[in-house]
Amino acid sequence: MAQGADLVIVAADWRGYSRRPDAAAMMGDLDPSLRELSARGIPVVVLGPPIQFRGSLPSMILRADVRQLDPSSLDDLVLPDIFTLDTTMKAAMPPMPDISYVSVLDAACPRGKCPVYAGDGIPLAFDQAHLTAEGSALVMRTIFPKLKIPAK
Repeated sequence: MAQGADLVIVAADWRGYSRRPDAAAMMGDLDPSLRELSARGIPVVVLGPPIQFRGSLPSMILRADVRQLDPSSLDDLVLPDIFTLDTTMKAAMPPMPDISYVSVLDAACPRGKCPVYAGDGIPLAFDQAHLTAEGSALVMRTIFPKLKIPAK
């Protein structure tokens, strides 16, 4: 039986938690847990905010199709404040050994452009934030190499 974790991945709907007056304070709330894990020599990866759309992605795709627009070319489908939150979280990460931050948005949304489809006409998400199975696989492929999962 293992005596400890090989890696802890911390992920959340950070946007929901960050509605406090100071998003950096939210990161400060994580600090004691991160310090404890670091002191035990357990590597930790904090995943930044996930892709979040302004509304139900399938509905937005349908509206774009009705207007004869390519939904993947539209710039206003993603909530812009998630990029600001991601920047705030990166800056507020405490410099500790074995603690790293992985920006889901940097990995999955090159140059701030998030995918609308997970492939073959399948929406990335089935609502404003929850990824389809195909969307999960696509996003995971982009962030997996950045997780630095220890080899056994």
